[in-house]
Amino acid sequence: MKKRLFLLAMCLISVVYSFGQTTNEEYNYITKGLKIQLSSGLDPKKGYEFKLVSNRDNSGKKIEIWKVIRTENKSIACLFVKFTNFSTFFFCIPNPNSEQVIINKCYKDIYANLGNESVTLLLFNLLPVIDWKTI
Repeated sequence: MKKRLFLLAMCLISVVYSFGQTTNEEYNYITKGLKIQLSSGLDPKKGYEFKLVSNRDNSGKKIEIWKVIRTENKSIACLFVKFTNFSTFFFCIPNPNSEQVIINKCYKDIYANLGNESVTLLLFNLLPVIDWKTI
């Protein structure tokens, strides 16, 4: 099962065009800080804007996908994924040109927090909407 998950994740990485990298600070902000900000009613971190790319509901499993855009140069830092089933999870899908350590964190976070069915649903919902070139 882990092998299938890895292959699906590699497909995700291989279908996107990228420029730039997701920094460790950006990854941590999306996976940890953003949830606190949103639940507290605070504004997003300065220097970033969010653009909704997809909002899907599949049998009670809700997935929102947002592009996180750096306002300074309009580059796409990463994708922010809010997955709601029984609980709500925040994931950062880093730019594929990011350091391998950050990409590995993404795989580890998704696998640790979601079951195999949910991982598959998440990845297949991401594939048609990822476009790293267009804001």
